[in-house]
Amino acid sequence: MQKDSSPKADILIPLFLVVASVGIFAGLANAIAHKLHVDFETQFNPYAVISFVSLAIDAFLVYIVIRGAHYTSESRWFLLFLGGAMILALGEGMQRISVYPSGALFWQEFGWIGMALLPPVFYLFIAAYTGQQKKQVNWTIALCLIGAILLTFAIGATHLAFQGVDQIQHRPWGYFTNPGPVFMFTAIWFEVFYLAAIIMIVRFYRSTANKLLRQQVLIYCSAFLLPCIAVLITNVLLPQAKITAIPPLTVLVGAFSGIQVYYGMRRFRLFKINPEVLSSKILDTMNEAVVITRPTMEIESINRRAEQLLGVGSSDLVHHHIEASFTDDSWKKIHKQLTDPAEKSTVSIGDIVLLNSAGKQVDVQVATSQLYDEDKLVANIFAISDITDLTTSYRDLEDSNLKIQQQNEDLKRLETALREEKANVEHTVDVRTKELREAQEQLLEMDSLKTEFISLTSHNLRTPLTTIQGFSYMLKSSGLSDKQQEMLQKLNASTDRLKELVESLLTISTINAGEQTEWESVEANTVLLTPVVEDAKEIAKDKPAQLVVDIDSSVNGAFVQANPKHIHAALRGLLDNAFKFTKSGSVTLQAAASDNKLVITVTDTGVGIAPAEISKLFTRFHRGTDTLQYSYEGQGIGLYLAKLIIDKHRGDIAVESKLDKGTTFTVTLPCVVPPAA
Repeated sequence: MQKDSSPKADILIPLFLVVASVGIFAGLANAIAHKLHVDFETQFNPYAVISFVSLAIDAFLVYIVIRGAHYTSESRWFLLFLGGAMILALGEGMQRISVYPSGALFWQEFGWIGMALLPPVFYLFIAAYTGQQKKQVNWTIALCLIGAILLTFAIGATHLAFQGVDQIQHRPWGYFTNPGPVFMFTAIWFEVFYLAAIIMIVRFYRSTANKLLRQQVLIYCSAFLLPCIAVLITNVLLPQAKITAIPPLTVLVGAFSGIQVYYGMRRFRLFKINPEVLSSKILDTMNEAVVITRPTMEIESINRRAEQLLGVGSSDLVHHHIEASFTDDSWKKIHKQLTDPAEKSTVSIGDIVLLNSAGKQVDVQVATSQLYDEDKLVANIFAISDITDLTTSYRDLEDSNLKIQQQNEDLKRLETALREEKANVEHTVDVRTKELREAQEQLLEMDSLKTEFISLTSHNLRTPLTTIQGFSYMLKSSGLSDKQQEMLQKLNASTDRLKELVESLLTISTINAGEQTEWESVEANTVLLTPVVEDAKEIAKDKPAQLVVDIDSSVNGAFVQANPKHIHAALRGLLDNAFKFTKSGSVTLQAAASDNKLVITVTDTGVGIAPAEISKLFTRFHRGTDTLQYSYEGQGIGLYLAKLIIDKHRGDIAVESKLDKGTTFTVTLPCVVPPAA
């Protein structure tokens, strides 16, 4: 789209130069026609200072307006107005310093070239300012400027506006030419433009409620009424009344009017943005592509975004049919909306495919609007938005949604399968749990029956064993041969082992059954350890290992809540094992009390225990591989019974062993407060 939608503004300076050239040509033609010799000799005239000061003021205003870059329609007309004022000021100044009438007449006619430009340019300035330029400019520029050219030619080539050099008069402020027969009509022509401009701006004043714009209008009115009054008085009325003492002040008053206009521009920011230029700027800054077509769908104008989207310049598209920029299906949708008599408002159409200059398809959304003037269609407006990214995102979103739906379906199927599998597992677990519970109950029942059987059997075995043991001791005291004594000794030993086994089984049965036993607070040394030491000495009599007893003095006075019989059985079992597996060396029994604990250790230098066997030592009926290898006697319940008894007394039993180095069993029992005396 063009930067300025009013190309007339770009030809103002050439028109001005044409008008000036015509005026100069008219003046020269007049001089040649009268065969006059124009003498340009000059001399100082103080009244000329007024004119040249006015010229300097106008030139300075032109400079600062251009330097301020106020490139609107109003500012351009204002610059042309200042240009006409400068021509008028230059002609008036040169007229006043001319020595001879011919030179004065030439410069007067030159100055009136600018005077002829001022009224129409002022009128066009007001039209641009009030927003009427679009309606007025087409014919007004031509009529006004052509009229100014004709008027300038009449001034320079005829004596209708001013009389000839023979009628020129000299005044203190310079030469003065009497008005011609049609001068009054020339003045009226000037005033008509000024009056039309004033009426236009007064209407604008009444139609606006903006205070700044109202102040602006008042400044314009005062700035341009003063020169009109000055022209009417000093250039028309006073010469008609034969009053020549007062020089024409139009140029000076016009210069001050220019200052007033510029002040208003700086103080109140008077120069509004040209609506056409503003529209062009707005369209070029839009993200949407805008295409304006004629009713025949021929492209009339496009903005910068449309050039980018279509990939072609505006000059290459103008007067081309817009249908070529869309696919056939897309154009059918657009054309259907445009031809629908019910749709005269803005309509948005989606799913449109645009074709750029490279033939690439672009997804767009089109908003169409039709411009009417008195029910007559004058233009179609297309606002096109590139939705490629949006469409791509939407398609990606659809793909993602589809994948999510598929995943949800897979999850539902997996959930169903897991639910079924869970039900199967729960059923299996329930069945297995029931089976295990039944098996546990059976095991507990069997264990209870076994314990009851062992207890009953042990009780039933105790009485016969006691009888057998009594008779064997009686036979020992009778006169038997050596061989019979040896056989009787073996019988007694077997009876003792069997009795110990029965006692162990009865103890295990009692503890597992939870039966109450006789517990009491006993002195550790005298009640617990002394009997154990005596048993150890008895066991060590026929053994190769040496017995070492180390009872610390800290044990004296220590009390333990215990069943002495059970503790004695546990410690005896440890000592029996120590001597059993020690073929040489020693078995050490140690005891000490500290931190409210009684610590008893049984250490041997025997065969030791393999690391793999240690975790199984306290298992019921467990016999290590070494015991089987070396054919040691035993039933595998001694250590089990010892741990069972120690645990029952809230104590602890631990083992440390190395193969071929020996084994240490450590028993820890909690001490209690001694009973009151």
